[in-house]
Amino acid sequence: MFKVLSEPLQLEPLSLPGSGARLVFEGHVRCVNEGREVIALEYEAFGELAESEGDKLIAEAMERFSISSVRCVHRVGRLDIGEIAVIIEVLSPHRQSSFDACRYVIEELKARVPIWKKEIYAEGDSGWINAHAPVGETTTDLTDAQTQRYDRQLLLPGVGNEGQKRLLGSSVLVIGAGGLGCPALAYLAAAGVGRIGICDMDTVDVSNLHRQVLFGDLDVGKPKAKVAAEKIRAMNRDCDVVPIEAWVHSSTASDLVDGWDVVIDCTDSFEAKFSLNRACFEACVPLVQSSIHRSEGQLHLFDPGDADSGCLRCLWPDQPLDGCVGVCDETGVWGATAGLFGTMQAYEAIRQIIGQESPLKRSLLLYDMEACSSTMIARSKRDACPVCGSGAESVSEISVFLNDPSEAADWSLIDIRDQDELDEEPLGLPGVHSPMPSFDPSVIPDGRTLLVCAKGRRSLQLASSLRAEGHDNVFSLSGGLNILNRIRSRDSR
Repeated sequence: MFKVLSEPLQLEPLSLPGSGARLVFEGHVRCVNEGREVIALEYEAFGELAESEGDKLIAEAMERFSISSVRCVHRVGRLDIGEIAVIIEVLSPHRQSSFDACRYVIEELKARVPIWKKEIYAEGDSGWINAHAPVGETTTDLTDAQTQRYDRQLLLPGVGNEGQKRLLGSSVLVIGAGGLGCPALAYLAAAGVGRIGICDMDTVDVSNLHRQVLFGDLDVGKPKAKVAAEKIRAMNRDCDVVPIEAWVHSSTASDLVDGWDVVIDCTDSFEAKFSLNRACFEACVPLVQSSIHRSEGQLHLFDPGDADSGCLRCLWPDQPLDGCVGVCDETGVWGATAGLFGTMQAYEAIRQIIGQESPLKRSLLLYDMEACSSTMIARSKRDACPVCGSGAESVSEISVFLNDPSEAADWSLIDIRDQDELDEEPLGLPGVHSPMPSFDPSVIPDGRTLLVCAKGRRSLQLASSLRAEGHDNVFSLSGGLNILNRIRSRDSR
């Protein structure tokens, strides 16, 4: 039970038969703060919200420490020196769990419950201080410049100095510096996330500029990860920014996510999304995923530390093929749609860092900007899930990534593009040409065969069909010739 009262605290002791320990903490108004004489305090609270947040805190403490009962009562209004400002009572079978639960409630109370205090000093000066960040206890860990910079953020329930220190000591990896990644990066930096990784192998194209708000005309043709890193460093010197030029696929995802506190997936590839889902679950790293289409989008939060959160494969047992849904360069997108969902991804990552619960751990959010409508769909862990459950893996790894064009020497290549595509842009590697509309299975050799198209979508579809017909030695080149050309361009820089 959590209560906010305006009258002096005079409570009957809690009693519960069988409890081995009863711990009582009383917080009194002190007469001095940082060398200044205090003559009184005034507390103010958002009563209904404070009691709602307080009740959540009490329930968490009881579950976490297996205690019998907790009561916390906080005063509001003017309090004189020596008066009791807060009482916390804990009943527990054992004394250690009482101590632990009481400390937890004290610290979380300061960090999460919207209660403010005004210290009234003997010299006549006074000022409001957020009660979850008492002066003299934690502010010494933030510099004056940081306290000033994050002032409006420090006032928020659940943040305060402790929450800000968590942000400054945290690390977030953003995969993809595009329409979703740019706003996510900007708001992570603005919030003071201490270490930010930016993973992207692409270069800035003029068609990106209407939605990828970190870039401008002068950045066209430059590597996105490096340009975005420069922009983020210029925004906030508190942030250590790490540009990572790498492709995301099944063989690289685990190394990429290792060591980060949260991963934000801003890609538009099913292969990347499902690879990150598995890698984050195996590394026990929370994953914030979003996908957008024109004026609508969806948002997920998968937390491997939450037994009921589930993962992406709980929702989609079979990984869809890239190309089955149109992406931005095919169907179009509003820049504001990307901005909204990228911002929400940053917010979910921040909530994970400071320890706030999110309904998205067990729900999928759908939002349609054109209709101004939102829908929350409940989701749960699937026992037979091949990633986070007991099910066996059901998707064969038929997509192959080449880190260097020289690795193609280990494969027999079949170019399945149309003749006009081949004439306009030759493959540049030894291989056979058999267009997809009239593909002849007789050209498939006995050894390992790699199908190649422009972007890896048609080759993946054809490889899946051929596998179903018994051609187990057929694979698809991930990203197609488009990725190979980017690798060549990268190596020539």
